[in-house]
Amino acid sequence: MKSQNLFIIIFLLSQNLFSQNLTDEYYNSMKPIWETKITDEMRKQVDPKMDSLSKSINGIGFLESQAIIQKEDTENKISILKNILALNNLNANETETTILIETGFDEPNMKGFVIYGGKFYCFQQNANKDYKIEKYSEYIKDYKKMDENNYRSALFFILKDNRYDVIEKLIEEEKNDAENKKLTSVVTYEVLNYSSKREKKLYVYYLNEYGTIN
Repeated sequence: MKSQNLFIIIFLLSQNLFSQNLTDEYYNSMKPIWETKITDEMRKQVDPKMDSLSKSINGIGFLESQAIIQKEDTENKISILKNILALNNLNANETETTILIETGFDEPNMKGFVIYGGKFYCFQQNANKDYKIEKYSEYIKDYKKMDENNYRSALFFILKDNRYDVIEKLIEEEKNDAENKKLTSVVTYEVLNYSSKREKKLYVYYLNEYGTIN
């Protein structure tokens, strides 16, 4: 019984070590979001009624409460990242790793894929199973041929080919598209590209699909 308990402890510890540096890098890259010093100019842009309501409910102002929420969101995302990589027992420090996380309004509202050492697998957060991360083979219809009319498919093949220059171009086009300002972001894609061998180990990209919500 003791040896069995020891095995369980070692297994749990090893799960926490997966992508340890990836998650550390992610945490540090998000830190400025909630550690930015709040200035008087920033406070002036907050609706006084909203600020007062936040103080009455949370005991702190709106900007301070947002900082706490953003930190908690990052900590939750790190737990999800660890679970995503643990699906295939991947150690992101061994080889370059790319993770795409899609979030939207459709259930399950979080899904995506991992590219690791030339191989890949897809995942989803299953709403019917307490939002646990599980493998999901149907994220893309065809994993051999790109469907240019399907954003998921296009992103998969672009990232599979390591074409981050194309990703940056797509982000720039999205930012400069005036039509997007009239619409709502209905799907967000967060792309993490990590390599322990680079000076800057982690790059994070955000892309969106825009539309209307009925």
